[in-house]
Amino acid sequence: MEAVACSLEEQELQEYSTMWLEAVRQMRAAEIIHKNLGVGAEVELPNGMSIYIESESE
Repeated sequence: MEAVACSLEEQELQEYSTMWLEAVRQMRAAEIIHKNLGVGAEVELPNGMSIYIESESE
């Protein structure tokens, strides 16, 4: 029973980690789009927050 619980917990952590990695990819894409097109983008994070991304001024 303990092994099943550990396996389920590990799987849940892996899924959550994957969601955060995807959010980071979306943030980087939004930064690149802003740099090239001058428009930012809203990214929704796995914790339910939304942020607006644009590149830093150079």
